[in-house]
Amino acid sequence: MKQEWLAFVRIGNSGTLRVQMHLRQVLTFLNAKVVHRLEIGGPNS
Repeated sequence: MKQEWLAFVRIGNSGTLRVQMHLRQVLTFLNAKVVHRLEIGGPNS
């Protein structure tokens, strides 16, 4: 994960839009994961 961040940092301002899109994808993925865990019933699964 850190390597991805470093790559985005190197891109600079020209890659801001790409970073925003990537962050949105990551947040969506994390939200889906959390919702899935809640549906299963508990953070242990």
